[in-house]
Amino acid sequence: MIHLKTQKGTETELLEITKEEAIQYAGTGRLVFDSPSEEMEFHKEVVKNYPPCPKKEKKASPLSEIIAYLDEEDIHEIIVSIVENKADDIYKNLDLEDIIMYLNEEDTNLLFQKALTDHNLNIDPVELVPYLSEETLTFFVDEYLKGNYQDVDIDELYPYMCSSDIKRLFRYFLLKKEQ
Repeated sequence: MIHLKTQKGTETELLEITKEEAIQYAGTGRLVFDSPSEEMEFHKEVVKNYPPCPKKEKKASPLSEIIAYLDEEDIHEIIVSIVENKADDIYKNLDLEDIIMYLNEEDTNLLFQKALTDHNLNIDPVELVPYLSEETLTFFVDEYLKGNYQDVDIDELYPYMCSSDIKRLFRYFLLKKEQ
């Protein structure tokens, strides 16, 4: 059973309520359950049916407004500078999420390969996957099958892979399971 703590004067009363009524009081500390397992099941159901509100989007930086007006060659220069990791690089503080949508396929491929090897780049390689060429994804699968980049959440990449790469991964995981 679920009970709602209510205050009547100086006394606290417990009123029996339905699960549907309890939903509006979830997270308030006013609900009392008969058992911890009942409480856990209730909270699981609430989170499943009423997921937490997403985080507010960060305010766009002034740089993100300017990037839209850069030429493709200028953006390429920025990416090459980041990939070459120049010590005096003025782009080292650039939030790469601001520039992703303006990259061409070649620059996206370069940035992806850099993100795989440089964890200080502050970009998850998986964020670039929707913009990659099929050849780059095949290269990634080749490397993954060799035991490289095992820290990448490969499950996120399947929707963007060609069927032959998925088949190779399927066989890899099947053989790995047998060992």
